[in-house]
Amino acid sequence: MPSRSTPAAPSRSAATFALLLRAGVCAGLLGLPASAQADDGLTPSIAPPTELVLAVGLEGVAHAPQGDLEDGPSVVLSTDIVAPAGSPWIRLNLAGTHLAGEAGAEGAKLRITSLLDGDVQMLSGESLAQAGSASVYFRGHAVRVEVLKWAHADEAWQTSTLRVASLWHGEPASFGTRSICDSTDDRVLSSERRSGRLSMGCTGWLTSGANTPTLTAGHCGITSTTVMSFQVPLSTSGGGSQAAAAADQYPVEFASVQGANGGVGGDWSVYATLVNSTTGLTARQAQNELYTLATTAPSVTSGAQIRVTGYGTVSSPVSPTWNGVQKTHTGAYSSMSSTTLRYRPDTTGGNSGSAVLHVPSGLAIGIHTHGGCGSGGSGANNGTNIGLPAVQAALAAPRGVLASGVGAAASALQQPILVLGDDANNLGRMNPLTGAFGRTHVVGARWQSVTWDALREEALAINEARQVFVLNAATGEATLRGTISGTTLVFTGLALDPATDTLFGVTNSNGQLWTINRSTLAAAPRGGTSVYRYTALEHDVQTGQLFAIDMNATAGPRLVRINPATGAATLVGALGITTASVQGLAIEQQAGRLLAINAATDQTLTINRSTGAATVLGPSGGSFGARLGMAGVFAACAIDLDFNNDTLFPDDTDLVALLTSLAGGACVGCDSIDVNRDGLFPDDADLLAFLEALAGGC
Repeated sequence: MPSRSTPAAPSRSAATFALLLRAGVCAGLLGLPASAQADDGLTPSIAPPTELVLAVGLEGVAHAPQGDLEDGPSVVLSTDIVAPAGSPWIRLNLAGTHLAGEAGAEGAKLRITSLLDGDVQMLSGESLAQAGSASVYFRGHAVRVEVLKWAHADEAWQTSTLRVASLWHGEPASFGTRSICDSTDDRVLSSERRSGRLSMGCTGWLTSGANTPTLTAGHCGITSTTVMSFQVPLSTSGGGSQAAAAADQYPVEFASVQGANGGVGGDWSVYATLVNSTTGLTARQAQNELYTLATTAPSVTSGAQIRVTGYGTVSSPVSPTWNGVQKTHTGAYSSMSSTTLRYRPDTTGGNSGSAVLHVPSGLAIGIHTHGGCGSGGSGANNGTNIGLPAVQAALAAPRGVLASGVGAAASALQQPILVLGDDANNLGRMNPLTGAFGRTHVVGARWQSVTWDALREEALAINEARQVFVLNAATGEATLRGTISGTTLVFTGLALDPATDTLFGVTNSNGQLWTINRSTLAAAPRGGTSVYRYTALEHDVQTGQLFAIDMNATAGPRLVRINPATGAATLVGALGITTASVQGLAIEQQAGRLLAINAATDQTLTINRSTGAATVLGPSGGSFGARLGMAGVFAACAIDLDFNNDTLFPDDTDLVALLTSLAGGACVGCDSIDVNRDGLFPDDADLLAFLEALAGGC
């Protein structure tokens, strides 16, 4: 975590940084996966991209500008990176770049713009790391790289470094091995949004299933910088690949990859794509189209229709503009032996990984991997049966973001903690006894916080753009209420006081508490700014206080108590976990326990309200990053079921303590006997509300 201790020097002009493009210094072909012959001599249908790497010498320190946070970000460093003229595309190796500050708030950002068509990619420190410190692909041979930063009082903490180590650029196209069945390439252009092009020269496809497993061939050789592109445009007149729009490119999560390059019948890979760094959407959300996956290849009659769609190469007389773009063809099913499927749709290099679609059922029954057709009507192309036990085992035991929230049921009664915004944009529930997170719906993007409105029995959620949504926790439906006014800063926490119906928010960059008008969504500061860098907020209905998480650069995450009337903040104490990123906070209102998720380890924590010390409760089973919201769900009529505050609930002792109190007896440490908070007590309504809450309702 960067230090805040020493103020930095004044901002320097980008013109003071020297750029060195060592044009003509070719480091050789880059990223060509191994394409060994299969055991039976058939050729894997891969089309390695023709790309070169050039060394670039650029390194500069970007300081925060003078001014005010509300002025928005300023460009503090800008330079153009140029590849040799005629290159159809360019991609940057940004290894060594450091973007300071909270990635989910006013942290530094990179903006990369194609000088050919103005296409833009935005990168935070988190999304840059997820992409293996590489940009997406841009059309043309030149881009502009800019560092965007906000003004900051603790400027040393905000020092960023831009480093462009090298660039990749496209070369004139080469054409892969043909595997056309019969004498004519009968493929036609297609536009299926569920099929994408992988950057090493293969095809991948989105499937049904939790967090959208994506499949390709194992011999494709996925790396930490692999990108999957959708809606790929036509190639140049010379056959050079054109980049998809930056908004349609998704980094592959290397940690999720499982697969094998086992030759014909044993060649497969399962992996995940991460959210797009510019839109925040998953490929599933943006493309909105999936293949339905068979659990095993059905008993298929010879001659049945099989369709293969992918990004194969072409050769004359087919137009070079079709090279490496999506094409499809339907042909006859030939046979199946063991785990190998054989069929006769046309394919070429670049089709590796394509879905083998059984047209009559509409199911994807295999992964295309090898050519084998001949021009004289002999042979067949080959793929791996989706029923291969290793494939099914990988789908049943996903890794990385594919596993987020899939291991726990999400019962509303037994798991009264809402969690919003894992790395797959999931909404779900957490079991407060185990800390396990269970996904329920895919909702929105770039969520910052969620809070529970007990009076209206709905959740309020906010995203990075300060848009407030009413969220139906049961259905996942998010309805836009509007955008918060009064500040341009990102709200990193929301909390609602049900007793006064006051909505609070906090901003990270200036440590400010705000009140937000429920009708107009106008924000007003409550008290002054502070030294704290808030990443989460929650309201405690038992004490009326607000709790917040402060991400301190030297001490790590800390618990802070905020007076909702004045905005005055008091440090409770450090969580005691140095390697931590705590972006969400929830109070299990019935027991009064504080819960949080350490996004650095994906562990669920309990936090001592008196000292701030954190204890690991258990693995969350989720995959979390810089944007996360948590909230305790409770009934307004009976907020605290642990009436006697012995941390055991609901049990008979709580009911006995309540009855004793209602009868006028002493109950040391017990809560208010105005259980339903209607201001009338003691009365039968309080007892009825408590009994109904114990039964799971109100």
